[in-house]
Amino acid sequence: MRKLCTRQHFIEYLSYNFVEKQCLLARCLWQRYHYDYGMDGFVMSVNEHGEVGNQILDIQVKATEKL
Repeated sequence: MRKLCTRQHFIEYLSYNFVEKQCLLARCLWQRYHYDYGMDGFVMSVNEHGEVGNQILDIQVKATEKL
């Protein structure tokens, strides 16, 4: 049986892409967790020299078709 990528999967992928883009525009790093414990990833701050700061923000992404 073939596995199908549903519309909801595409919406989920787009939501992760949006979060990563916003992090990069803000000069932060986005890292997804490889396991699922309620949090989907975390954001780390980066200074103007490219050094990773000590601030970490856990993120849970929710995907929907409507804003």
